[in-house]
Amino acid sequence: MIILFRARAFSLVEPGVFSLIRDAIVQRSTILSPEVTRVLIIGDPSDPHVLCVETHLERMGCQVRIWQPMHLLLEQKLTYRLESRESAEIQLQADGESLDLRTVSSLWLRRSGQVRARPAAEHWIESVVERESSRALKAIFRNLHCFKVNEPDRQDESLYKLHQLELAKACGFLIPETLVSNCPAACSQFYEQHNGQVIYKFIDEATGALLPAHHNPSPVYTSKVESADLDEFESLEYSLHLFQRMIPKAFDVRLTVIGQSIFGARIDSQAGRGVVDCRLDYSVPLRDYSVPSCVAESTLNLMAALGLSFGCVDLAVDNEGLVYFLEINPQGQFLWIEDALGHSLSHELAGLLKKA
Repeated sequence: MIILFRARAFSLVEPGVFSLIRDAIVQRSTILSPEVTRVLIIGDPSDPHVLCVETHLERMGCQVRIWQPMHLLLEQKLTYRLESRESAEIQLQADGESLDLRTVSSLWLRRSGQVRARPAAEHWIESVVERESSRALKAIFRNLHCFKVNEPDRQDESLYKLHQLELAKACGFLIPETLVSNCPAACSQFYEQHNGQVIYKFIDEATGALLPAHHNPSPVYTSKVESADLDEFESLEYSLHLFQRMIPKAFDVRLTVIGQSIFGARIDSQAGRGVVDCRLDYSVPLRDYSVPSCVAESTLNLMAALGLSFGCVDLAVDNEGLVYFLEINPQGQFLWIEDALGHSLSHELAGLLKKA
């Protein structure tokens, strides 16, 4: 009866649809099961991270294409066609070559950058063009049927620092006491509560790029709140600000997480100028860090909760040996650790992209 029912159902389909379905299945099978692993890297072709991973991928027999979308509207062409009975057609023309994005096996969203508009008569026109194009491009990345490092939506969501802290706490990490407020009295109370041992950081790391060039050290570093800053606390009511208790660090830790693998590095930040923010001094000693099992478990649980397959986790270890989660960067830098400690991070990441 089931067979007869199916036969009757298919007999109602218009002539020619069978061939369309057959062709679509064959085409999709070819797309999802290519003979060669094709990896698309979204980023700057001069980025050393991109070049290292590209080299490893090519040695693994993969076909690699690097694309920097910021030039899309200036010298490239992208076509996305979607119909009811056909799989999406996605063609990119860049640098004199054409690429069918449907054949991509893995996508590494290293640095997508802002799509730049051509100069227009008025600035608002450029803003509209860049907004429309960037949103369309992000949707196309989402729709690609391939493995992604990382999924665009999950990567964007993971950048919210307060969201990171909430999830890290739920995954078993200790976190610094944190205050976000535009109430001067609440901020002053927080400062007094922690005996002046308080730091300030931007709520969004990208905010630093909005500062005038002469005020922007790029990046804007985490800084200690000094007693002289209290005189300016009344102005805090004009915006929300993020304050945290300053952890009395023994050292900093950077965990580079690639798939299920965790690579630990101990940064002796207190030996140099990076007492508050270790990024201020890369000359301090860097050593291998044996990740405690409880920290490894919390880290992998956090990665799963954020939906990330790659990320760089910053931790602080205090003088009593307690480990605190600070934040995670879903596309953090890692070559400085690879160069110093010999960790095969770029090779491991290439392997993750190829394995997909």
